[in-house]
Amino acid sequence: EDDPVSPLGVYGATKWEGEEAVRAHGPADSLIVRTAWVYGPAGRNFVDAILEKGALGEPVRVVNDQRGAPTYSADLAGAPRVGGPARSPSTSRR
Repeated sequence: EDDPVSPLGVYGATKWEGEEAVRAHGPADSLIVRTAWVYGPAGRNFVDAILEKGALGEPVRVVNDQRGAPTYSADLAGAPRVGGPARSPSTSRR
């Protein structure tokens, strides 16, 4: 990417510093993947929390100032090996 970088806080700045360290010291074929909202079979995540609340008939309260697209962990893990998503979003499963 050639876009200028201007992290808004410490979290963003440390992520950028990590990427710069990989660029400077990692193997030439290193791949930096920026993702968010990862879900999968291990650990708690946003998708599971929402599904659980719905199944229990509980109210779902979320912030409305963020937008994202959940990323299935198996798709993310497979992408670097094959140069693209392991499965298309329409065939991904939990």
